[in-house]
Amino acid sequence: MIEKNEFEELCKDFCKKIEAIKAEDPDLSYLECIVDVCHQENIELETIKPMISKSIKDKIEYEAMSMNLLTYKHNTLL
Repeated sequence: MIEKNEFEELCKDFCKKIEAIKAEDPDLSYLECIVDVCHQENIELETIKPMISKSIKDKIEYEAMSMNLLTYKHNTLL
């Protein structure tokens, strides 16, 4: 079983690899970078949610919002 410190290191390495791919090819989305890293490391996509840092999650959300892929219900007063 992986200890907490080892898991944190794996997460940091995973995120660094994502950022490195994004830096090499800025035209790729963060989701595409994540898929690339998963294929390189032979990791199943379904298992990576806890490995992705909050900053990368925020960047994915920003990309999705800029492409109108997210729908949010805004509270409005009528």
